[in-house]
Amino acid sequence: MPSPDPTAIVTGADSGIGKAVALAYAREGADVLIAFLDEGDDARATVELIEAEGRRAVAVPGDLQDEAHCRRVVERARDELGRIDVLVNNAAFQERREQIEEISTAEWDKTLRTNLTATFWLCREAVPVDGARRLDHQRELDPGDAAVRQPARLRLDQGRARHLLESTVRDARAARHPGERGGSRPGLDAARGGDDRAREAEPVRRERRARAARAARHLAGALVFLASPAASFITGAVIPVTGGEFFG
Repeated sequence: MPSPDPTAIVTGADSGIGKAVALAYAREGADVLIAFLDEGDDARATVELIEAEGRRAVAVPGDLQDEAHCRRVVERARDELGRIDVLVNNAAFQERREQIEEISTAEWDKTLRTNLTATFWLCREAVPVDGARRLDHQRELDPGDAAVRQPARLRLDQGRARHLLESTVRDARAARHPGERGGSRPGLDAARGGDDRAREAEPVRRERRARAARAARHLAGALVFLASPAASFITGAVIPVTGGEFFG
């Protein structure tokens, strides 16, 4: 972490990966502002863990879909922590859908505003204040387009839009063939009773929860490294913390 007394903003830090990252930063000596939607009890627990490490914690509830709120998050960090050394855009919204037809326009808009536009707003507000280093644990896809891999300095919006468009087309194509990606098979599912399916799904849910907990710990470690002086020569890079899984 930067020194002395580094500071960080971590969005979506009331639970999961964000909570693990905020706590890891506190253990490295950072004061942390945690931004969260409305999970007050979870946020208070995160604040208590940060303070137990002897660091300051600032909790800011609100919806990052609101541009003015993103500005307030940065202003609170500047006013109460003094500056911003690290910005971790962890907050995200997602719903599991089997088919593209199931995604409503409202859900699409919410996903983009939370996962993409809020990141843009926070970075834009934070950089003029302190030149904050943006850290993003989210998996990035490389669609093989040079304009995406090496976007022009003044065409960042175009490069990101192209990236999203190509990824969306590929994902929509995959959604047409759920069997190819391990999706449900309606014929077999219909032949089994609901109780049977529930019993079969429970071990999968337990494993997903266990994997999520492991992923949070490992991602937190990676983000501590990226915020440290040891990573000062790493910029614009994607570090895949995927447990050995590869995505193409």
